[in-house]
Amino acid sequence: MSLRVLEVGGGPAAGYCGKLFARWGAEVIAVQRAEPLMASPADRSLDHYLHHGKQRVALDYTREEGRDLLDRLAGQCDVLVTDEPARIIEPLRLLEAGEAGPPAVRVAITPFGLDGPYRDWEATPATLLALGGYTALMGDPGRAPLTLPIRYLEYQSGQLAYTAALAAHLGGRSVPDAPTVIDIGMLEVLASLSQFTTVMWTYAGRIRSRHGNRWENLHPTTLLPCADGWYGVNALPAFWPAYCYLIGHPELVDDPRFASNADRMEHADELDAIAFEAFEGKTRRQLLAEAQEQWRVPIGAALTFPELLEDDHLAARGFWEAADVDGKRVRMPGSGFRLAGRRSEPAE
Repeated sequence: MSLRVLEVGGGPAAGYCGKLFARWGAEVIAVQRAEPLMASPADRSLDHYLHHGKQRVALDYTREEGRDLLDRLAGQCDVLVTDEPARIIEPLRLLEAGEAGPPAVRVAITPFGLDGPYRDWEATPATLLALGGYTALMGDPGRAPLTLPIRYLEYQSGQLAYTAALAAHLGGRSVPDAPTVIDIGMLEVLASLSQFTTVMWTYAGRIRSRHGNRWENLHPTTLLPCADGWYGVNALPAFWPAYCYLIGHPELVDDPRFASNADRMEHADELDAIAFEAFEGKTRRQLLAEAQEQWRVPIGAALTFPELLEDDHLAARGFWEAADVDGKRVRMPGSGFRLAGRRSEPAE
């Protein structure tokens, strides 16, 4: 089944949504009001990552001539996705583009959605993460909170937009012979991904807070240093005996200071000091081999990005995809999932 998608706006959220469509075989036409500025190699790499495999058009759809062309393009597409702000979507009637053609799926990705008291507020990922309750949870207690880096929010929003649009297209229209409009509010995306933060308040009256490198109600679940960097451990109660053997102190299994998770939480500093002494002379690779292969304790190395690019497992899985940017051969992330025996690729 062929699928044609029109991407309008040029932001990372719509760009990532369109990328997912293109990766899995759809024909994607990316429309931007102007040629993107490519000031740095990072900009050009991001542009290649988001838009490889798409047809691209620079089109000022705020002008009558450009709008006519946008209508013609939209009238031939099954899905239209835009991440223009609501204050632009409405006066330009972007979700009505191509309405003379067959009914299609229309997707708007905006900071606060297409209605509500915040609709026209300015926003960035950092401000949305703050409003969404994420920022207050990140960092050390007693110090300024932190925010998530790079484009977490835009990519999560684009992924939800892709899922919703594809489901609407495959599942048919709720109203026959009328377009299906999908309204993605980024603040709601964050609220939907908040794990148990909201229900802890709703059902228990508890407000989560910052705990630095430690998990708030389970130990040892933390990040600790070793000889060549940092590692993360998540020793659930079922792993506690094996963890004691891993750190070279099997007698701690029966130590009353660490008899229960609550006890281990209370004496977390003492326990981490023992682990630090045990591991300070070992590399992350040594720790991984000993923990995972000998004791079956879930430990992971905190890799730098250069190390991630050389990770044996990702290489064996063929995860990285080669690309040419500015005459240089670079690697870019592949798909987060695969169909067994098939590789994803853009439509011809």
